[in-house]
Amino acid sequence: MQFFRLCSLLALLISFSSYAFTDSTRKEEKVHWNKQKSDNAYVYGFTIIDYTTRPYTMRQFNQNYLSTYRIFSRVINTSLPKKWKFPLAIFNFFLPTSYFIPYTHEEGHRSVLTALNIGSVSSPVFSNGVAKVTGVSDETLMDLRDGDFPNYIRLHTAGLESDFSLLQMEEELLMFQKEKLENIYGDFFGRKLGIVSYMLFSGLNLNRRIHPLESNENDRDIVGDDVLGAVRHLHRPDMPFQRYTNHQELNESEKGYLKKVAYLSLLNLLSPLFIGKTTLAVNPTLNVGFGAGYILAPFGDMMEENVYIQKNQNWNVRAFLRQFGNNQRYFWGGGFSLVDYPWKNRLMINATTQCWNQPKGLDFNTTEGKMGASLECKLGLLIPTKKSSPLQWISLDLTLRAKTQGFVPQDPYLGDAFNVALGMSIYTK
Repeated sequence: MQFFRLCSLLALLISFSSYAFTDSTRKEEKVHWNKQKSDNAYVYGFTIIDYTTRPYTMRQFNQNYLSTYRIFSRVINTSLPKKWKFPLAIFNFFLPTSYFIPYTHEEGHRSVLTALNIGSVSSPVFSNGVAKVTGVSDETLMDLRDGDFPNYIRLHTAGLESDFSLLQMEEELLMFQKEKLENIYGDFFGRKLGIVSYMLFSGLNLNRRIHPLESNENDRDIVGDDVLGAVRHLHRPDMPFQRYTNHQELNESEKGYLKKVAYLSLLNLLSPLFIGKTTLAVNPTLNVGFGAGYILAPFGDMMEENVYIQKNQNWNVRAFLRQFGNNQRYFWGGGFSLVDYPWKNRLMINATTQCWNQPKGLDFNTTEGKMGASLECKLGLLIPTKKSSPLQWISLDLTLRAKTQGFVPQDPYLGDAFNVALGMSIYTK
């Protein structure tokens, strides 16, 4: 089956190449292309296959969720009269924070288990104040901890990783004027405040509620409090197994580490979007913006600083630095992303390249680092539509990704990996 799937993907790639570089472009299609460039169309991307036919990877679920949410929000905002603006604003903030954000957060946890061929059930609707992932036995979790410790820690941190990744995707859309804040502010601000409050409340012991351990282990959340569990296991990987962690059970070293997590989580609030700004106009053709973030990682934590550079609207570049920390030191990494670059009137190109020095073996206590890198290229084959259509184009998207061992947010695997992903995008006015 894998062989036939690979052959199909290679055939699609050949079709991409033959269609994209033909010289028989119709004049009508060129006119339509030039019109889109001046209108700066909205782009909604959907991933159909990512790594496997078993849905969903974290990246796949996040991409499809964000595009669906943006379309839904935009239709509502443009369809209702002004007198409904205030009720709509309350609804647009309440719905993501009460359901959508828990949904994508829990799917982040579940996606780690799916990548490891471990079945689980996502339960994103709050019950007794808790949304969770269930259906995993204690024995399975103990085997994961003892046999693949970095992925066991990532199982704790993947919900916050999902939140962090979605925020970065939304920030990029806003910085490059590919989305309006009014269409995603409910998810963006709700998620920003959610990721900070989670780490802040757990780190400073502001949430004193203790969730009881369910009698049936298949009804239990896989990790309990994400932050407390990750920190305790990082410091004491060989202690007797228990799913849930209370602040009172932690030693002084672990409590000190939690305080660091709590304070560094405030980096997620460093965004001009909180004051209604996106980019700074350096001159009529050049805009520059910035953002920052912080999350936990399989070996400790990660900080990120982003700079967004937009030149003549065609050149959209994100440059980023990352600091990967364990219990001993910080390691450095960085990279560049080219976003929605039109080429030859037929292709839309997205590409990201990055390199890093991360703790060797993704170990919490080592001082040694190991270099790694990843490369991603997405080619969108643009198919013109009728001029009477509300769509500017539809594109067929082919994505190639390769990475060495290391932690890359949203990538399913911590080891070496290569994959071909398929999807589609719609472009609207």
